[in-house]
Amino acid sequence: MSYSPWKYITAIMGLVLFATLGQAQEKARDEQGQATIQQRPVQTLPIPLPVDVIEDEAKAEARKRSEAESRQREIEALAAQQGMNTATQDMRDYALYSTVLVGIGTFLLMATLGLTWMANRAAQAAVKVTKESSERQLRAYVYPPLINHQKIYLDGNLAAWEFSIPWKNSGYTPAINTISFFNLAVVRGDEPEGFDFPDTEDAEYNKSLVAPFSEMVGGGVSVSVADMHDVANETSSILIWAWIDYDDVFPKTPRRRTEIAFKVTVRGNPDDESCQINCVADSRFLGMDDSCSRKPKPYEHYL
Repeated sequence: MSYSPWKYITAIMGLVLFATLGQAQEKARDEQGQATIQQRPVQTLPIPLPVDVIEDEAKAEARKRSEAESRQREIEALAAQQGMNTATQDMRDYALYSTVLVGIGTFLLMATLGLTWMANRAAQAAVKVTKESSERQLRAYVYPPLINHQKIYLDGNLAAWEFSIPWKNSGYTPAINTISFFNLAVVRGDEPEGFDFPDTEDAEYNKSLVAPFSEMVGGGVSVSVADMHDVANETSSILIWAWIDYDDVFPKTPRRRTEIAFKVTVRGNPDDESCQINCVADSRFLGMDDSCSRKPKPYEHYL
């Protein structure tokens, strides 16, 4: 009995196909079952059932009272929270108002301090002005009221003319540490240009004190009769200049000075009593204090 191999192969392939089909059908049934399970509504256990709770009257009343008290506490807590919120808002507002008021107060304080400082400065300035004004009114003012001139006779004959200059203090306080100088020059012909009214090398300086409303003679110089005739004939000219340096009695004030210069003119015969002597101020050497052409020197310079 002969066996064909194709029969065995066919049988084996059939078995494999049958097994494969069976597995596919079983997988399909499993998937369909799972889908059915997923679509089926899930029931929760245990199923809720209506229940009536039976309690006695005392417990029910206590429960209601407890619930009422709980609600009341919640209401009170809510009201307290709202009150705290309101108080916090008020505190913030009050803090803002306080800050603004403090700022305004600080500004007003600074303004008051500034006004006080300005008032003090104004008071100091007023005191200074009053002090300076009183010093100006009371200080010494020394000036020459006029030029004195007189004839000098020798053995009954006219020998010369003498010129002198007094210094008068018109102030209410004395002039102290005074140094005065007086000089005269006879200029032949035309007056030289740039004449600066110098101090002579051998000049004698007068040291003295000028009391209030009094005069002090600051020295004198003689001019010959012949020179007076030349001045009358306008062939010569006479220049007189003088100055005085002094201190007033007030502390920390500058040293004072007065300068004066004159040009002498003669009208008529110097030998006659009717001769007129005139002194005309020269603006080149004329001033007081800051308007002088030279600055006063310290008193110690002349000691």
